[in-house]
Amino acid sequence: MTATNTPRTAGANGRLWGMRARDWADLQEGGFRAGYVAALEHAAVGAGTRYLDAGCGSGMAAALAADRGAQVTGIDASDLLLQIARDRVPQGAFQTGDLEDLPFGDDSFDVVVGFNSFQYAGNPGAALAQARRVTAPSGTVVIMTWGEPDGMEAAAIVGALKQLLPPPPPGAPGPFALSDEARLRAFAAEAGLTPLEVV
Repeated sequence: MTATNTPRTAGANGRLWGMRARDWADLQEGGFRAGYVAALEHAAVGAGTRYLDAGCGSGMAAALAADRGAQVTGIDASDLLLQIARDRVPQGAFQTGDLEDLPFGDDSFDVVVGFNSFQYAGNPGAALAQARRVTAPSGTVVIMTWGEPDGMEAAAIVGALKQLLPPPPPGAPGPFALSDEARLRAFAAEAGLTPLEVV
């Protein structure tokens, strides 16, 4: 099944996120490591887990999943980030593509993660519906997103730099679109998922 009437944002996002791919991987991504580890533990990613990282970027989370024994697949908009992911996880299967139209069969994965990715899709609802489609009925979809921006140091930095940043792809709601817990739960339910808990 493909989402034929949804915006495609891989082209725009690939250019934006790939501009300083090595800087992201070496300087910034490490700040998310504790979150990745907690999410992988919470989702019980382990030996033999069929794992898809939707918006895998430079592959730090994918590498952590592979270290736990998972069969790792990743998809991202940026070829430059994917080059780093392939170096980090040589046994993984990585490809360029749109989150709104995942090129995988139904029920292909036990765990699908979207680490700070769904809200950057041109149609986040379509992207999450695709994640649900490729997840096995007994599987888990993890959405990791920014928390509430009030009082968050990173939010202040993003706000200060906003005028210097290129505009997001049309339709992409931005980094804090899913920060509110009620909105996040509604977002999951609208895609046909049963929200369990927000951590």
